[in-house]
Amino acid sequence: MEGTRDRHFVTPVEWTGDPELARHIKHMSYHFDGYHLLHISNVHGDQPVQVRLRFSQLRPGGKWIVQDAMTDLYFGPHNDTAEWDSAEMDRGVVIALAHRTDQTLLISPKPDGNDPDLSQLIPSADFHPMPEHPVTPFADKPDGTTAPQSSDGTLVYLSAQLLRFRGTQARTTGNAIFSIDPLDVQTDGGKKLFHAKANVWDPMWSPDGKRIAFSCYTNGRGQIYAMNTDGSDRENLSKNRFCDRSPAWSPDGRTLAFASDRDGDWEIYRMNADGSDAKRLTRAVGSDTNPVWSPNGKHIAFESSRGLDTDVYVIEADGKNSHSVSNVPGHEQFPTWSPDGKQIAFSATASPMRCLLVANLAKSEKALSESAEAVERRQYRRGTMLNHRKIIPSVNQISHIRWSPDGKRIAAAFEAPQEQDQSGILTVDPDGGNLQHHVHVRSVSPYPSRGMWQGRLYTRHPQPSRYSTGSNTPRWVMRTFTGLAWSSDSQHLAFSSDMDDGAYYVYVLKPDTSEPPRRLDATRSAWPQAIDWR
Repeated sequence: MEGTRDRHFVTPVEWTGDPELARHIKHMSYHFDGYHLLHISNVHGDQPVQVRLRFSQLRPGGKWIVQDAMTDLYFGPHNDTAEWDSAEMDRGVVIALAHRTDQTLLISPKPDGNDPDLSQLIPSADFHPMPEHPVTPFADKPDGTTAPQSSDGTLVYLSAQLLRFRGTQARTTGNAIFSIDPLDVQTDGGKKLFHAKANVWDPMWSPDGKRIAFSCYTNGRGQIYAMNTDGSDRENLSKNRFCDRSPAWSPDGRTLAFASDRDGDWEIYRMNADGSDAKRLTRAVGSDTNPVWSPNGKHIAFESSRGLDTDVYVIEADGKNSHSVSNVPGHEQFPTWSPDGKQIAFSATASPMRCLLVANLAKSEKALSESAEAVERRQYRRGTMLNHRKIIPSVNQISHIRWSPDGKRIAAAFEAPQEQDQSGILTVDPDGGNLQHHVHVRSVSPYPSRGMWQGRLYTRHPQPSRYSTGSNTPRWVMRTFTGLAWSSDSQHLAFSSDMDDGAYYVYVLKPDTSEPPRRLDATRSAWPQAIDWR
């Protein structure tokens, strides 16, 4: 294929804000003689997605045509024209992708002459079924009284809820923020803190336990909100018409780091806890997302696709000295700081699975002073640079990594590389010793089966059968593990999974015992859950 390859020509924004759906969206562009060919893929996703494609790099004042490269169909900003101006292209072309599909778009200068026939036109799917974000704080009162309190802290989590329009008629499903005491075995339910005609993500306690920050999506646009722990005083901190997400409190609680596409590209920003004085920290071409503060508040780690793959970067809190700490082949994700701030654990591709690496930041800083040739000469030692160590060589597909508050253990989810293998939760010492699989669940057979706990292993025993279609070889279903969160004393670990009856629940595990995880029945949800434990 002729043309210049470009991974950063377009900024995709997944419509609902679901972080897991967004991770499956991959794209690549090619430029040739004023024409731009975009390939966008959802081939690894099990759910259909709607994506806003922002083309902020096109020259101002131009007129453009967006065509399905495989057919004679065109995408238009409205239902009466196929012509796009540069401002409309910056706002974005909204397309729908079915699960496990891809699409190729050709973006070309508008030729002289008439528009394509309207029978060939597909209007951009930029519809607005939900109310817009209120700029002023919500006027409604929270559902419930105060958040539950215990000596071991309180857990906030997401749970899928029906979004009701026109009275009581249920039209779609979103999610809401709840709080619960995870160690209270007598609890009969959580307290609903936030529920709106929107999708909410990333709830996160402030360090002093007085506020909860989260992202809220309506009509494909996210905003950062904050509220009190009882759900009162809800306020839109972003107050813009762009997309902000992934809020992260600084250790002193005075600042929030977040990702935003307000400048046409995903970048890391910071703002005061009241939403004032927003500042852009990263300025590289490419997607910079998922910020995580260092324990001393002086640095922020984040994921960046500014190179040929996704790497973990660290930047000073004022935006200076951005550099990679994961110079290894493949994609690195899910950075988590050690409590002393000297190391960062993350997942990395390892031909082609995902393993767990730990970067020594002191050695990473030293590598900055070396020339590119010197770094290249150091090469890789069994797939890692010398400032990294692979602490779990025998387990792959690692994700959702969390370092325990006492610094003694690292927890992570792992996924089955083969359909009939196991997925679950593990912990390991930072030096790679004492690897324990606390939960490991085999994939669900498509045939009728029964399951039982055998110690910490939950097994299902398939029984021979056929689907109603007569097929006896349908796809196995792998169970999902996500949302890991440690208690402050490092004695308990919470996570979200659909390992029992197909619904998602929050589970609580005591890693130092042989007890199976305890399911919090009140947390039942249709979607995977984000969790934060104060």
